[in-house]
Amino acid sequence: MSNVAAEEARFGLIINGEDVSTKDTFEVLSPTKQTIVHKAPTATEEQAIQAVEDAETAFEEWRDSTPLERRTILLRAAHILEERKDELVAAMVQETGAKPSWAAFNIKTGLGFVHEAAGMTTQVKGEILQSNDKGMSTCPLCQAHAHCWTRHPRYGLQGTLWRCARHSTMECTYR
Repeated sequence: MSNVAAEEARFGLIINGEDVSTKDTFEVLSPTKQTIVHKAPTATEEQAIQAVEDAETAFEEWRDSTPLERRTILLRAAHILEERKDELVAAMVQETGAKPSWAAFNIKTGLGFVHEAAGMTTQVKGEILQSNDKGMSTCPLCQAHAHCWTRHPRYGLQGTLWRCARHSTMECTYR
């Protein structure tokens, strides 16, 4: 990216998975050269509010997705980041003044975090806390949701693994 003096942004906003153009832009300057790297879109107040509302809806869908669906999405994101890492490093160098080695390190580290998050989506983990019912323990995520609590006295210390519909995660309750 060289010194760009175009009136329009090279890219637009993405709101709810769709490209949204804007009429206003701002200049992104190189911190080392003080030249224009590119122009970026400026969202209107309405576009910003719409983006937040759409993000809230997307979170509801994410929360209700299965661990396998989440892992698939995260692995796809990691694949896209890997494919575009050279482009991302170049943008980071130009926009932040970072050294190429530092930018590459950050991309590599970020990819590691995304892969780790993908691997953790199907892991059953949690902390067992004592409930207010004597002899009962439960996962902390479900403490506020009485419908998630269950008792299985015949299973004793073996406990029971069950799916909590509210959280779409595996939860456990021990007697």
